[in-house]
Amino acid sequence: MVQDILFLSRRDVQRLVSTTALLGALWEGFISYSKRTIDALRVPIPLPADRVPLDASGIVIAPGLVDAIPAYAVKVHAKFPGSNPTIQGPFILKDLNDGRPLAVLESSFLTALRTGLASAIGADALARPSPKRANCTSTNPCMGWCCDVRGNEVERVTERSSLAEHNVCAE
Repeated sequence: MVQDILFLSRRDVQRLVSTTALLGALWEGFISYSKRTIDALRVPIPLPADRVPLDASGIVIAPGLVDAIPAYAVKVHAKFPGSNPTIQGPFILKDLNDGRPLAVLESSFLTALRTGLASAIGADALARPSPKRANCTSTNPCMGWCCDVRGNEVERVTERSSLAEHNVCAE
């Protein structure tokens, strides 16, 4: 039986995703990933260098699995420096029992938010017990937008009294 597929635009994802809920889910996802029995695959997609901007690339990332969820995710990721956002593509959620697609989400906001929250989790896990300052540095010229989110999320999650953010990206 064919069922409807949920389609969510970037605006829908921004409106529906709770940063607080996602933070807890990411902690659980990192724990689950460390205990994985199936390796996640990152399959590069060759693009013709003479037809795309310098450093443009594609990749398929799969499977995104979490033990308690009977579904898996596949992300088709396109990275085009100079585009806004730099990283874009569909995030596809599929039923683990029969393979049918459940949802298709635009992935750029989730990618940036995940990057920011992952940085915040790392900063929080590795920080001294009572630091007064946290620092965030980005060296990737393609992650300027993510760096902004990451700075906000590090401050929120680590609850430090001061956050210094340095973007050493070549503009």
